Amino acid sequence: MIGKALKHSLLAIFAILLIQPGFVFAAVEPLPDARIVINIPSRTLWLYSGDKIVDYYPVGVGTADYPTPLGSFHIIDKVLDPDFENPFRAPGTTKAIPGGTPQSPLGTRWMGFYQDNGGEYGIHGTNAPGTVGKFSSHGCIRMNIPDAEALFSRVDFGTPVEITYEQVLVELEPENKALSLIVYPDVFSRGKPSFDEVEQRILNQFPKAKLDIAMIEQALKTPAEKPVLVGTVTPEAGDPVLSVLGKLNPAPPTDTWTKRLFFIRRNNPLNSRESHS
Repeated sequence: MIGKALKHSLLAIFAILLIQPGFVFAAVEPLPDARIVINIPSRTLWLYSGDKIVDYYPVGVGTADYPTPLGSFHIIDKVLDPDFENPFRAPGTTKAIPGGTPQSPLGTRWMGFYQDNGGEYGIHGTNAPGTVGKFSSHGCIRMNIPDAEALFSRVDFGTPVEITYEQVLVELEPENKALSLIVYPDVFSRGKPSFDEVEQRILNQFPKAKLDIAMIEQALKTPAEKPVLVGTVTPEAGDPVLSVLGKLNPAPPTDTWTKRLFFIRRNNPLNSRESHS
């Protein structure tokens, strides 16, 4: 049991933290086994709990000149109302934009997942909602502000982030047994998947699928970015509704991270991959 003197001291420290200018702390209650999958061609972020899709969101991703990095990452930074400083200008030469304001390009939430000499890549809100769902960023992942806030509350330090470049997604509608392909253009010219590769992917996922070969070929020739019926399948227990490829690395040990305690960053603006535009 905590003694009265110690208890009062802890409460005093707690109160000081709360009233310090620019600093607030909050508790995080992430999903169990949360993981994030982002697919660049579809400009979509999927939130998983284990193997179950919990939610998905449209996102803005990097352009050809400023591509979003591909690969396996983890959430390394969480910031409420992040201040912003233009990373394309020398430090201190531009005035930082206060976080959480309508002028902030980072919105109200920041979830960093990778850092190099040029700054930190992150998932964040944006004050330019028209750029969400497009190839529009300098490498970061832009979300509508309410979506970023929802995601922020469901993930934690160490949550895996897998960023893929999958031009073809397989979609199953269990009610009518419809099997569809969603084909996206090869915006970054990484090479289109072949018919044989797509067919094998479908059959690996749904071995009993009855496929319309002509429709698959047509879908690959003319990416429509919407489901195209290519066959039928009798769903079995455990069949995913939507396939998103990409190997996910396990999260680091939990003692690697500062868990469930984070602060608003005010006096140390983020050197993010975003700019004022």
